[in-house]
Amino acid sequence: MNTPIKIVLLLATFFAFGKSFGRNEPHGDTQAVDCVWSACGSDCARTKTTTESYGGTCAEASACNPGDNSCPLSGCDASEYMCADKSCIPSIWKCDGEPDCDSDEDSCGVTQGCDASEYMCADKSCIPSIWKCDGEPDCDSDEDSCGVTQVTLSMAAYDVVSGEVISQVTYSVYADYNENDFMGCSGTECGQIVATASGASVPGDESYLIVASASGYYEAYREVVIYDDDIDINDIEMSSTLNLGQARVILRWMNTNDLDLHVYDAHDISNHVYWENRQAWFATLDADTATGPGVEAMQLTDLTGTFEVWVEIYGGSFTEQLVADSPASVEIYCHTCVGDDGDEATHGFVRSVTQSANDVANAAWEGKSWWKAGEFGAPKYGEPLYGESEVRWTTCTSGCYAETCDGHPCPVTGD
Repeated sequence: MNTPIKIVLLLATFFAFGKSFGRNEPHGDTQAVDCVWSACGSDCARTKTTTESYGGTCAEASACNPGDNSCPLSGCDASEYMCADKSCIPSIWKCDGEPDCDSDEDSCGVTQGCDASEYMCADKSCIPSIWKCDGEPDCDSDEDSCGVTQVTLSMAAYDVVSGEVISQVTYSVYADYNENDFMGCSGTECGQIVATASGASVPGDESYLIVASASGYYEAYREVVIYDDDIDINDIEMSSTLNLGQARVILRWMNTNDLDLHVYDAHDISNHVYWENRQAWFATLDADTATGPGVEAMQLTDLTGTFEVWVEIYGGSFTEQLVADSPASVEIYCHTCVGDDGDEATHGFVRSVTQSANDVANAAWEGKSWWKAGEFGAPKYGEPLYGESEVRWTTCTSGCYAETCDGHPCPVTGD
């Protein structure tokens, strides 16, 4: 009774051992060879390579029944998956995001193989979803489904006074910036940085903030809207740094009117600097533009007293529609200034003052040809406005528009 039991166990062990090295192997001694299997009709033909066989030979196609196209096991084990080319891979490899079949697993869904927080590239590799369509090629060929056009943004800056091009400028391009309060921002305060050089590639159909920095100049800020074409921004104006006791006013406007920058000594209007009288002891008109769009700049030096900054629309008037479509703005720079926001001294850019259509809509102001942006002042008239007592800038908030009286803004009697 013991002998038959041993024979059965030996046979079971033999077939189990043979299974681990291949299928349909002839019996014989173990020898390392490469075997290519081809059998069971065209519908079930497959190839398989093994490094072990019995007797050093491989099974022949004739080992299968001629015309047998049923192949109930489809040529692969129950734990395997058959690729389109009839090769077998472990089932757990199917749709795992890597091309295990020669042509990858064609029946996979595009979402297979990546986590819920990931995006699958065309080559089935996975990237974090937040990287998708961020303007950088995270997939080998970038994310083809983005539909975002990359455009080249070229930039150049020049001196607002001399008009000369400035070299060695650093350009920082920001997205997601505060459109209502970006002047004077720095670093992450300006938004999400997307480029740091001229000629950078950025996604189209976006608004960006350009911050230009150069030695000897205050930072310049420029908004730009980019569509689907490459664009050159070659008109970034930069203001050179100032000495103690100096200030600078820069007027900008985008319509075709002739706007003129004026600075008055509030205690003596005969002390008046503008396009016909370009220099006085307290100020110099450095840049003048006859027709817009344009930029004008004036530098104030060794200020003592109170000086008002006015803008005249020559031969015209500020209407609600004009200001709504194209408001003028005035930028204020100081070596050391105290601004509207408090008593803390500011060095460089102080603030930007922009016309408001709501102000012009006021019945008492509609159609006036003069706009007062604000004034520089000192605690007491006649005292130096620098050193321990800094120049103070105050933005106009009341009585800011006036008619013309003898070539000057009329005295304002109310809003």
